Amino acid sequence: MKKILLLSLIIILAFSCSSCSNKPHNATSVVNPTVLPDSSVDPESQMQSTPKATSPTPTTGIGATVLPISYDKASSFHEGLAYFEIGDQYGFMDKSGKHVFYLECDSVSSFNEGLAYYSIDGKYGYIDVTGKVVIKPIYDDAGYFKNGAAKVRLNDKVGIINKSGQEIVPISYDDVYEDNGIFITVLDDKKGCANSKGKIILPTKYTEVYVENGTINYSINDKWNIVNANGDVTKTSVTKSGSDDDLSSLLLENEITPKIKLFHDYIQNFQIEDPYFGETTTNVNQLEDYKKTFRLYKLDGSDNPVLYVNVQPIDPGNSSYSGFFSIHNNKVNTLISGAECGGTMGGDYVCLSKDNVTSKIVISTYNYAGGFGGNAYGSDFYNIINGNAKLITSYQQICQDSSNYNKSDLIKNAKLFYGDNGLPYTKNTISKLSIGQYVTEYNVNEKLTTVSKFNEVLRRFRNVNVDVSK
Repeated sequence: MKKILLLSLIIILAFSCSSCSNKPHNATSVVNPTVLPDSSVDPESQMQSTPKATSPTPTTGIGATVLPISYDKASSFHEGLAYFEIGDQYGFMDKSGKHVFYLECDSVSSFNEGLAYYSIDGKYGYIDVTGKVVIKPIYDDAGYFKNGAAKVRLNDKVGIINKSGQEIVPISYDDVYEDNGIFITVLDDKKGCANSKGKIILPTKYTEVYVENGTINYSINDKWNIVNANGDVTKTSVTKSGSDDDLSSLLLENEITPKIKLFHDYIQNFQIEDPYFGETTTNVNQLEDYKKTFRLYKLDGSDNPVLYVNVQPIDPGNSSYSGFFSIHNNKVNTLISGAECGGTMGGDYVCLSKDNVTSKIVISTYNYAGGFGGNAYGSDFYNIINGNAKLITSYQQICQDSSNYNKSDLIKNAKLFYGDNGLPYTKNTISKLSIGQYVTEYNVNEKLTTVSKFNEVLRRFRNVNVDVSK
């Protein structure tokens, strides 16, 4: 991820207005920096929301056909029905134009798996294809049914219900999302999981939980275990010295000496350029009130040791710097570098990551930008080849005011922009967004993508922090 792009995001986000006074049901204001819920629901079934009016009900009866009709709003057909709005009246029609039923509500969605959610007086429930209320409007928010389950919110907590309104996963978590048929539960930054029938497989007390190749991986206190969908332990892996997540096996001690003269001389004259403020320090050794860390690592792809540098201010209000360097063609070469802004806006963090595909430790950056207009985060991952960093892949998630986008781009890529119910927008819903309303986008290799593709990259890599306290 290019630093210029991140810097421009910081500037945009820091000074954008973030008023959300008229936020629609599918607008986004905050993103979990964890693996996000995937939605494979047809994006054309996205909910449309309109304030309720009080004009009289049309004189046409249920099932009557009135042609020609000028609709104020109409959705595409989904599962044989499309909803429409005429004045203050909502209704559903079939593909012949026949009005199947009318509905008194404030907003309504299309049908998915035979049910549609609707709201009245700020509460959400569900109706079937005949217009019968099958789940009363008692929730503060609701989503589409997928595989017989739907995510609902009540009193700032979320859970999963079935089509009878019974709670599969209790409505008592900060978040719940589906991962390969398993519900991941989140509470107070801890994770657990339950199966599709609601059976608790892992209590919500672990650092990380994800599903891969039909098994559930979870960690606590640097210990990784694997269980199956029944909760039976299939493998235990304890992080000790020399394991994948312990850098002591890669750390080379007492070698930043004249034995490696190029690194030794480089450190003595190390310079820092601050990309945020344009200030250059000619010699890092002249900096006072800074903690300076220099380490050597043996990493795949490099014949010589790799130098890690971290220059961190004691005062957190100042900027810090970090980087990885290699020796190639008899000179020191910058692999990757990053600078963290001294304020709250964020910056780049240079780190190491475990590639779960190759089981190798690779160099990486973590980027974060935050401001009044939203936030963005992401990472770049690199192999070391012939003394240079070669990008493996990158990802980024951006949440910001819709006014930061060109309207035509929003409409063209509508299904790749997401709202806070985890569902993509449609051309209809995204065209109605105004200043102060948020959208979330996901990028892989600097291209817009779906949240599921984003999650694949997110799960592939696991950050391995470099301890600079020693």
